[in-house]
Amino acid sequence: MDMDNPTVLILQIEQLWRQRQDWLRAYNRLLLQAGAICRRYEAGDKRAAAALLKKLVKGTVEHPAAMAVAPLLIAMEQLEPHLQRAEQGAITLARKLPIATWCKTVRGVGVDGVALASIVGEAGDVTRFRTVSCFWKRMGLAVIGGERQRRCKEVEKALEHGFNPRRRAQMWVMSDSLFKGQRKTGPYREVYDKRRAHTAAAHPDWTKAHSHNDAVRIMSKQFLCDFYVAWMQAAPFELKPLKGMPPALLPGPGGQNHSETQLNRASSGRGPA
Repeated sequence: MDMDNPTVLILQIEQLWRQRQDWLRAYNRLLLQAGAICRRYEAGDKRAAAALLKKLVKGTVEHPAAMAVAPLLIAMEQLEPHLQRAEQGAITLARKLPIATWCKTVRGVGVDGVALASIVGEAGDVTRFRTVSCFWKRMGLAVIGGERQRRCKEVEKALEHGFNPRRRAQMWVMSDSLFKGQRKTGPYREVYDKRRAHTAAAHPDWTKAHSHNDAVRIMSKQFLCDFYVAWMQAAPFELKPLKGMPPALLPGPGGQNHSETQLNRASSGRGPA
Protein backbone atom coordinates (compact mmCIF):
# COMPACT_ATOMS: atom_id res chain seq x y z
CA MET A 1 0.00 0.00 0.00
CA ASP A 2 1.32 3.45 -0.97
CA MET A 3 1.71 5.23 2.38
CA ASP A 4 2.08 8.61 0.63
CA ASN A 5 -1.24 8.20 -1.16
CA PRO A 6 -3.45 10.99 0.27
CA THR A 7 -6.40 8.58 0.37
CA VAL A 8 -4.39 6.25 2.62
CA LEU A 9 -3.31 9.19 4.79
CA ILE A 10 -6.93 10.34 5.21
CA LEU A 11 -8.08 6.88 6.30
CA GLN A 12 -5.22 6.65 8.80
CA ILE A 13 -5.99 10.10 10.20
CA GLU A 14 -9.66 9.18 10.60
CA GLN A 15 -8.75 6.01 12.49
CA LEU A 16 -6.28 7.76 14.79
CA TRP A 17 -8.73 10.58 15.43
CA ARG A 18 -11.51 8.16 16.36
CA GLN A 19 -9.18 6.37 18.75
CA ARG A 20 -8.21 9.71 20.26
CA GLN A 21 -11.88 10.70 20.68
CA ASP A 22 -12.79 7.33 22.25
CA TRP A 23 -9.95 7.58 24.75
CA LEU A 24 -10.71 11.24 25.47
CA ARG A 25 -14.34 10.39 26.29
CA ALA A 26 -13.16 7.63 28.62
CA TYR A 27 -10.67 10.01 30.26
CA ASN A 28 -13.32 12.69 30.80
CA ARG A 29 -15.74 10.17 32.31
CA LEU A 30 -13.09 9.09 34.78
CA LEU A 31 -12.35 12.73 35.61
CA LEU A 32 -16.04 13.48 36.18
CA GLN A 33 -16.43 10.43 38.40
CA ALA A 34 -13.40 11.43 40.45
CA GLY A 35 -14.89 14.91 40.82
CA ALA A 36 -18.21 13.45 41.96
CA ILE A 37 -16.44 11.41 44.65
CA CYS A 38 -14.62 14.51 45.88
CA ARG A 39 -17.90 16.43 46.08
CA ARG A 40 -19.30 13.70 48.26
CA TYR A 41 -16.43 14.16 50.68
CA GLU A 42 -16.83 17.96 50.56
CA ALA A 43 -20.59 17.99 51.25
CA GLY A 44 -21.43 19.02 47.69
CA ASP A 45 -19.14 22.07 47.60
CA LYS A 46 -17.96 22.17 43.97
CA ARG A 47 -15.07 24.58 44.51
CA ALA A 48 -13.74 22.67 47.50
CA ALA A 49 -14.11 19.39 45.60
CA ALA A 50 -12.21 20.77 42.58
CA ALA A 51 -9.41 21.97 44.85
CA LEU A 52 -9.29 18.60 46.59
CA LEU A 53 -9.15 16.70 43.31
CA LYS A 54 -6.32 18.91 42.10
CA LYS A 55 -4.33 18.13 45.23
CA LEU A 56 -5.08 14.41 44.95
CA VAL A 57 -3.86 14.36 41.36
CA LYS A 58 -0.62 16.07 42.41
CA GLY A 59 -0.33 13.82 45.47
CA THR A 60 0.17 16.77 47.79
CA VAL A 61 -2.51 15.91 50.38
CA GLU A 62 -3.57 12.95 52.53
CA HIS A 63 -7.33 12.60 52.52
CA PRO A 64 -9.91 9.82 52.97
CA ALA A 65 -11.01 10.38 49.36
CA ALA A 66 -7.58 9.32 48.10
CA MET A 67 -8.41 5.61 48.31
CA ALA A 68 -11.71 6.12 46.51
CA VAL A 69 -10.29 8.02 43.54
CA ALA A 70 -6.95 6.18 43.27
CA PRO A 71 -8.13 3.57 40.70
CA LEU A 72 -9.63 6.34 38.57
CA LEU A 73 -6.47 8.44 38.67
CA ILE A 74 -4.36 5.40 37.75
CA ALA A 75 -6.59 4.69 34.75
CA MET A 76 -6.37 8.34 33.67
CA GLU A 77 -2.60 8.26 33.93
CA GLN A 78 -2.47 5.15 31.73
CA LEU A 79 -4.70 6.79 29.11
CA GLU A 80 -2.66 10.00 28.80
CA PRO A 81 0.26 8.63 26.71
CA HIS A 82 -2.16 6.84 24.36
CA LEU A 83 -4.09 10.07 23.88
CA GLN A 84 -0.91 12.00 23.13
CA ARG A 85 0.37 9.40 20.64
CA ALA A 86 -2.92 9.23 18.75
CA GLU A 87 -3.20 13.02 18.56
CA GLN A 88 0.41 13.55 17.52
CA GLY A 89 0.14 10.73 14.99
CA ALA A 90 -2.89 12.37 13.36
CA ILE A 91 -1.13 15.76 13.31
CA THR A 92 2.01 14.27 11.70
CA LEU A 93 0.01 12.52 8.97
CA ALA A 94 -2.12 15.62 8.30
CA ARG A 95 1.05 17.59 7.49
CA LYS A 96 1.60 15.29 4.48
CA LEU A 97 -1.75 16.11 2.85
CA PRO A 98 -1.90 18.51 -0.13
CA ILE A 99 -4.18 20.85 1.87
CA ALA A 100 -1.40 21.38 4.45
CA THR A 101 0.37 23.80 2.10
CA TRP A 102 -2.67 26.08 2.17
CA CYS A 103 -3.23 25.67 5.93
CA LYS A 104 0.31 26.89 6.62
CA THR A 105 -0.73 30.30 5.28
CA VAL A 106 -3.64 30.67 7.71
CA ARG A 107 -2.71 32.19 11.07
CA GLY A 108 -4.46 30.41 13.90
CA VAL A 109 -4.68 27.11 12.01
CA GLY A 110 -1.34 26.09 10.52
CA VAL A 111 -0.16 22.49 10.63
CA ASP A 112 1.55 22.30 14.04
CA GLY A 113 -1.65 22.20 16.06
CA VAL A 114 -4.65 19.90 16.08
CA ALA A 115 -6.91 22.00 13.81
CA LEU A 116 -6.16 20.33 10.45
CA ALA A 117 -6.09 16.83 11.94
CA SER A 118 -9.44 17.45 13.65
CA ILE A 119 -11.15 18.60 10.43
CA VAL A 120 -9.85 15.64 8.42
CA GLY A 121 -10.54 13.27 11.30
CA GLU A 122 -14.17 14.38 11.52
CA ALA A 123 -14.90 15.01 7.82
CA GLY A 124 -12.63 12.53 6.04
CA ASP A 125 -12.12 13.10 2.33
CA VAL A 126 -13.78 16.45 1.62
CA THR A 127 -14.46 15.44 -2.01
CA ARG A 128 -17.34 13.36 -0.62
CA PHE A 129 -19.35 16.54 -0.07
CA ARG A 130 -21.21 17.76 -3.17
CA THR A 131 -21.21 21.39 -2.04
CA VAL A 132 -19.70 23.53 0.67
CA SER A 133 -23.11 23.51 2.37
CA CYS A 134 -22.82 19.74 2.81
CA PHE A 135 -19.38 20.28 4.33
CA TRP A 136 -20.80 22.91 6.69
CA LYS A 137 -23.51 20.48 7.78
CA ARG A 138 -20.95 17.79 8.53
CA MET A 139 -19.08 20.21 10.77
CA GLY A 140 -22.24 21.50 12.50
CA LEU A 141 -22.37 24.96 10.89
CA ALA A 142 -25.21 24.64 8.38
CA VAL A 143 -28.43 26.63 8.16
CA ILE A 144 -31.44 24.30 7.96
CA GLY A 145 -34.97 25.52 7.51
CA GLY A 146 -33.89 29.09 8.17
CA GLU A 147 -32.24 28.32 11.52
CA ARG A 148 -28.75 27.34 12.59
CA GLN A 149 -27.98 23.66 12.86
CA ARG A 150 -28.56 22.50 16.42
CA ARG A 151 -29.64 19.69 18.70
CA CYS A 152 -33.39 19.04 18.37
CA LYS A 153 -35.78 17.00 20.51
CA GLU A 154 -38.24 16.22 17.72
CA VAL A 155 -37.16 13.02 15.94
CA GLU A 156 -37.80 14.19 12.38
CA LYS A 157 -36.15 17.56 12.98
CA ALA A 158 -33.19 15.91 14.70
CA LEU A 159 -32.65 13.68 11.66
CA GLU A 160 -32.88 16.68 9.34
CA HIS A 161 -30.35 18.67 11.35
CA GLY A 162 -27.99 15.73 11.88
CA PHE A 163 -26.30 17.67 14.67
CA ASN A 164 -23.26 16.15 16.36
CA PRO A 165 -22.42 18.10 19.57
CA ARG A 166 -18.95 16.57 19.82
CA ARG A 167 -18.09 17.63 16.28
CA ARG A 168 -19.51 21.11 16.84
CA ALA A 169 -17.49 21.45 20.04
CA GLN A 170 -14.35 20.50 18.11
CA MET A 171 -15.16 23.20 15.55
CA TRP A 172 -15.60 25.73 18.35
CA VAL A 173 -12.10 24.94 19.63
CA MET A 174 -10.70 25.37 16.10
CA SER A 175 -12.67 28.62 15.66
CA ASP A 176 -11.28 30.03 18.90
CA SER A 177 -7.73 29.28 17.73
CA LEU A 178 -8.48 30.91 14.36
CA PHE A 179 -9.92 34.00 16.05
CA LYS A 180 -6.90 34.39 18.32
CA GLY A 181 -4.54 33.94 15.38
CA GLN A 182 -6.39 36.69 13.47
CA ARG A 183 -6.90 38.93 16.50
CA LYS A 184 -5.37 42.09 15.00
CA THR A 185 -5.32 41.65 11.22
CA GLY A 186 -6.08 39.00 8.63
CA PRO A 187 -8.76 38.04 6.11
CA TYR A 188 -10.86 36.20 8.68
CA ARG A 189 -10.59 39.09 11.11
CA GLU A 190 -12.11 41.24 8.36
CA VAL A 191 -14.99 38.77 8.01
CA TYR A 192 -15.49 38.89 11.79
CA ASP A 193 -15.44 42.70 11.92
CA LYS A 194 -17.89 43.07 9.03
CA ARG A 195 -20.32 40.67 10.68
CA ARG A 196 -20.06 42.50 14.01
CA ALA A 197 -20.79 45.80 12.25
CA HIS A 198 -23.76 44.24 10.45
CA THR A 199 -25.35 42.76 13.58
CA ALA A 200 -24.74 45.97 15.54
CA ALA A 201 -27.04 47.75 13.07
CA ALA A 202 -29.46 44.90 12.35
CA HIS A 203 -29.75 43.51 15.90
CA PRO A 204 -29.02 46.30 18.42
CA ASP A 205 -30.72 44.20 21.12
CA TRP A 206 -28.06 41.47 20.95
CA THR A 207 -25.57 41.22 23.79
CA LYS A 208 -21.85 41.51 23.06
CA ALA A 209 -21.45 37.77 23.69
CA HIS A 210 -24.26 36.94 21.25
CA SER A 211 -22.80 39.20 18.59
CA HIS A 212 -19.30 37.79 19.13
CA ASN A 213 -20.42 34.17 18.90
CA ASP A 214 -22.41 34.91 15.75
CA ALA A 215 -19.41 36.62 14.11
CA VAL A 216 -17.09 33.74 15.06
CA ARG A 217 -19.56 31.35 13.48
CA ILE A 218 -19.59 33.32 10.20
CA MET A 219 -15.80 33.61 10.28
CA SER A 220 -15.54 29.83 10.74
CA LYS A 221 -17.91 29.19 7.84
CA GLN A 222 -15.81 31.40 5.59
CA PHE A 223 -12.70 29.47 6.64
CA LEU A 224 -14.38 26.14 5.87
CA CYS A 225 -15.51 27.52 2.51
CA ASP A 226 -11.92 28.47 1.66
CA PHE A 227 -10.70 25.12 3.00
CA TYR A 228 -13.24 23.35 0.76
CA VAL A 229 -12.10 25.26 -2.33
CA ALA A 230 -8.39 24.65 -1.60
CA TRP A 231 -9.04 20.93 -1.04
CA MET A 232 -11.09 20.57 -4.22
CA GLN A 233 -8.48 22.35 -6.30
CA ALA A 234 -5.81 19.92 -5.10
CA ALA A 235 -7.95 16.75 -5.10
CA PRO A 236 -8.22 16.01 -8.86
CA PHE A 237 -4.43 15.95 -9.16
CA GLU A 238 -3.43 14.40 -5.84
CA LEU A 239 -6.06 11.96 -4.57
CA LYS A 240 -5.70 8.38 -5.78
CA PRO A 241 -8.52 5.88 -5.07
CA LEU A 242 -7.63 2.64 -3.35
CA LYS A 243 -8.38 -0.65 -5.05
CA GLY A 244 -11.68 -2.03 -3.76
CA MET A 245 -12.90 1.25 -2.25
CA PRO A 246 -16.74 1.58 -2.39
CA PRO A 247 -17.88 3.89 -5.25
CA ALA A 248 -19.54 6.31 -2.82
CA LEU A 249 -16.12 7.10 -1.34
CA LEU A 250 -14.22 7.49 -4.60
CA PRO A 251 -13.24 10.90 -5.92
CA GLY A 252 -14.23 11.60 -9.50
CA PRO A 253 -16.84 9.87 -11.72
CA GLY A 254 -18.95 7.28 -9.91
CA GLY A 255 -18.47 8.85 -6.51
CA GLN A 256 -19.84 11.84 -4.61
CA ASN A 257 -17.38 14.33 -6.05
CA HIS A 258 -17.63 18.04 -6.77
CA SER A 259 -18.43 19.55 -10.12
CA GLU A 260 -16.95 22.68 -11.68
CA THR A 261 -20.23 24.50 -11.06
CA GLN A 262 -20.25 23.57 -7.37
CA LEU A 263 -16.61 24.59 -6.96
CA ASN A 264 -17.32 27.95 -8.60
CA ARG A 265 -20.28 28.39 -6.27
CA ALA A 266 -18.08 27.80 -3.23
CA SER A 267 -15.39 30.21 -4.45
CA SER A 268 -17.76 32.89 -5.73
CA GLY A 269 -17.35 35.01 -2.62
CA ARG A 270 -20.96 34.76 -1.45
CA GLY A 271 -21.02 35.27 2.28
CA PRO A 272 -21.95 32.26 4.42
CA ALA A 273 -25.20 32.34 6.32
